[in-house]
Amino acid sequence: MIVETLGIIAVCVTLTWGAHSMGFRQGAAQRTKDAMGVPTGNRSSIAIGLRTLMHAANDHARRAGFRDKDKSFGDEVALILTEAAEAFEAHRHGNPQSEHIPDFSGVEEEFADIIIRVAETAEHHNFDLPAAVLAKMKYNTTRPRMHGGKLL
Repeated sequence: MIVETLGIIAVCVTLTWGAHSMGFRQGAAQRTKDAMGVPTGNRSSIAIGLRTLMHAANDHARRAGFRDKDKSFGDEVALILTEAAEAFEAHRHGNPQSEHIPDFSGVEEEFADIIIRVAETAEHHNFDLPAAVLAKMKYNTTRPRMHGGKLL
């Protein structure tokens, strides 16, 4: 329990430090951004925060028994999609307060579940999610507005 609590605290501190160092607490005029819109020099903060989250989510899943039996990759993706469907349902019902984390809305809770599941799955499969996120953000800066005419 103490190790789990310390892991969660480490994630929160890392993400808070990353947000602060990324300039979220500064005025827009004080931030210099690169082509991806990431404040200059903060890619490592993003990567550290994501890697910490991935490790903590996977560690919790293993300790809680969610990795005792192998799941197919399809099952893992389906569970992520289920969380997205739950976010949509919360929105359809007026985005009420979460029953499990009352300081947040239902949509916020389900978005958190999506991020946790993606992070845990990426860690389990040894995917380099932080590098992929940064590379995809960079690639997206080269795409045309609305990616060439998509409606949504």
